[in-house]
Amino acid sequence: MKGLIREEIWIKIEKKKEMQEDLINNINMDDYKVFSIGIKNWEDSLCGIKISESDEWILIENLIDYSIDGLGIINKKYIKFIDRTEREILTEDVLKANHRLKKREISIPLESNSMIEYLYKNKVIFQISLKDNSYVFIGMIEKILKKSFYIKRINAKGIWMDSSMLFRIEHIRSLEFNTDYIDALLVYNKTLVK
Repeated sequence: MKGLIREEIWIKIEKKKEMQEDLINNINMDDYKVFSIGIKNWEDSLCGIKISESDEWILIENLIDYSIDGLGIINKKYIKFIDRTEREILTEDVLKANHRLKKREISIPLESNSMIEYLYKNKVIFQISLKDNSYVFIGMIEKILKKSFYIKRINAKGIWMDSSMLFRIEHIRSLEFNTDYIDALLVYNKTLVK
């Protein structure tokens, strides 16, 4: 009897997962449209202009209110939902009215290993968000391994840390770079170096 109940629960869980995947796969995510994207285990969703996607990742221009704030790369396997409601359409209309919704050619490879190699070769300083997005890690890649990489981190005071930190690619929920926050930290860091 217990085995039958467990099997029924397992079947319900699998059906729910399939329904969520169908919902994500069936939404028409046109390029240069505004979407809100919910990430598993996060309270707040991300809002952005979809630039491109692969089977693994979605590239967006991050939006905060009606301002573009850098780029974000979202791991598709952690997406909980994708919304395009009146709120996102209004945001898009405001961006268009202010001539901020422009098609730009942004060519970042969105296959995991190629993307990590691109970030490494271009010495991109980026923010990593994991399961708990109440804290993030900022730094640049020092060394790439087969399924993970080490980053040299910069702390919230703008100081580069001596120790490196290892991250598994599969655990990353999102990467963000060229944001005002990161840029401000880097500018401040330059004032510390004398």
